Amino acid sequence: MEILINRCYGGFGVSDFGLAKLRENNIMDDVYGYAIRTNSEFIKLFGRYGDKLFDEDSDVELEVLPDDITDYDIQEYDGYETVIYVLDGKINYL
Repeated sequence: MEILINRCYGGFGVSDFGLAKLRENNIMDDVYGYAIRTNSEFIKLFGRYGDKLFDEDSDVELEVLPDDITDYDIQEYDGYETVIYVLDGKINYL
């Protein structure tokens, strides 16, 4: 599973350019919720436009989680995000 997470303090914020690209591509997910982080169409846009999709206080990276995870959560501290996921009954951090 591919997921976009913020790797700096400040938070995950979509830029005006990013919002326009979301509208152009009919991606209607909540831009601050978890669903947008794993939306395959948004991830394709990230591959094409990179940091232009996000505001200046974001440093978003694409991470890959194992396909057979049973659960995951995004933990955030002052905008910096860490992914916690369960694989084979064990908690892992990314």
